[in-house]
Amino acid sequence: MWTRHFGSKDALVAEAVGEVASAYAASVGASTDPAEGYVAAMRHLRSLPAGILVLAVPQSSRAGDEPDDRFPGYAAHLRQLIEAGAADDLRTRVLAGMLLGTAAAWIFLEDMVVDAAGIDARPGDVEAIAEALLADLVRSALPAE
Repeated sequence: MWTRHFGSKDALVAEAVGEVASAYAASVGASTDPAEGYVAAMRHLRSLPAGILVLAVPQSSRAGDEPDDRFPGYAAHLRQLIEAGAADDLRTRVLAGMLLGTAAAWIFLEDMVVDAAGIDARPGDVEAIAEALLADLVRSALPAE
């Protein structure tokens, strides 16, 4: 019985969310390049599309006061952007979330968009274009070197 291991439904949900969030963060953290981090996150979400729904659990279900506690994947993206030269400010914090949202939304809506647009291409081709566009978007948001 789950109550023996977790004590409550809330604790069970928190554990599940924590596991998915940690796996997401690990996929992001495999690279130091922010564009590669977002592409890795997109690939991770593509392999586990239900993870998008788990990551959408309200913040109240997550413990801690720091981004690493609440959503380590977001914190990893934010670190990568800052280390790549973005300022540690409100714009960059919103940017980190918007880029994450872009990757997640694409995975969630990809099949519908491909169908609605009448795209007749191999799935691997569409995936490669989406990944390249996301990487370009990330790079375009960073300060010029």
